[in-house]
Amino acid sequence: MNTPFTTPRFLDLAKSGMHLLRAVLILSLFLGFILPQPVKAQDTENREVAERKEALGKLSSRSPISAPTYIGITLIDANGNVTSKDMFFSADKDLKISHKKEFSDIQIGDTVRVVYDEISEITDDNEKNLKKRVAKIIKFVKSGKDNKDMLKSY
Repeated sequence: MNTPFTTPRFLDLAKSGMHLLRAVLILSLFLGFILPQPVKAQDTENREVAERKEALGKLSSRSPISAPTYIGITLIDANGNVTSKDMFFSADKDLKISHKKEFSDIQIGDTVRVVYDEISEITDDNEKNLKKRVAKIIKFVKSGKDNKDMLKSY
């Protein structure tokens, strides 16, 4: 007895439908692995923190001389000895000069105290990554006696 569901034509359609369904499933799995997955947006962004600090040292570099955009000093330790460590600072338009009229009055080799903001980035893992140091105030401390010797080393 042939019912509409057991006829050869229906069985052929059912087989082709199964093949089509299988092809769609395989294609969707393939595309699911191959196509890039959307990236989740981070819940929290890295944030910046600024910490005010001071450093004492001998002015070792600046550029340009009259209105510097960066300043370099060679650090002086607690005993007053010049170390081999250098620090570099960005200088913005709000840089203040103390104990001198202008920054150009301070010479290479002069002792200065730099008040600066140390800007760090706090990551999601609470790690602190230094981004930059921005000089806010340069205080002239004393004139360098060996300015010529310091210039010779450059």
